[in-house]
Amino acid sequence: MEKKKFALSKQQCLGVLETARSYSFLHELMIETQLLTGLRVGELVNLRIEDINLNDNTIQIKEHLKSENVDEWKPKTEFSPRVIPINSTLSMKLSNHLKKNDQTNGYFFTSRKGCAFAIESVISFINKYARETKSLKKNIGSHALRRTFASFMLSDGHSIWEVSRLLGHSSIKFTIVYLFGMNNNDNYNEIRESQMKMIT
Repeated sequence: MEKKKFALSKQQCLGVLETARSYSFLHELMIETQLLTGLRVGELVNLRIEDINLNDNTIQIKEHLKSENVDEWKPKTEFSPRVIPINSTLSMKLSNHLKKNDQTNGYFFTSRKGCAFAIESVISFINKYARETKSLKKNIGSHALRRTFASFMLSDGHSIWEVSRLLGHSSIKFTIVYLFGMNNNDNYNEIRESQMKMIT
C-alpha cells in the first residue's frame, strides 16, 4: 500500500516548531528553514556558511568541492542549483545562530560533534517532534516539510513554474503531484511574505 503524501496545515507547522523548541532551538531552526525554503534534507545538512547571504536574504544551493572543513557534495540534479529568497525573520534567526556559534567556515548547521548532521538524524528528530505534536501524532518524514512549503507558495498565488524552480525540480510534473492551484507570480518579496504567513 502506497504511503499517502500530505502537507502540513499552518496549525501543524506551528505545533511541530513549538515541540522542537522545547527540546532544541537548533532543531527548531533547521525545521523552520526547511519549511520556509522547501530545501531537500540533503541540501539542508550540506549548507555551507557561504551559501547563506544574510545581506541579500537568500540561500544558494550549489556544488561544494572538498576542503578542510567540508566534504565534496553535489546537488541532486542539474536543476537543483538555485537561489531561494528568505524572509527577514528567518534571516535574523540564521544570523543569530551564526554569531552564537562563532563560525567562520564549514557547514552552517553542525551537530554537537562539530560535523554535518546525518540525513537520518534529521529525519529522526523531525519524526520525534511530529509524533509529540497533538495535531499530528505520527511520523511525517522530511519531505512533508518540502511539500508544505510548495503548497503554501501555490495557495498564496505563486505559479507552479515558480514553485517548481524554487524546489529545484527538473519538470513541473514532479511539482504538480502536491500542488493544487496555479497563478502567475515571480517576485522575491512576495515569496518572503508568503513564508511569513506560514509561521505567524
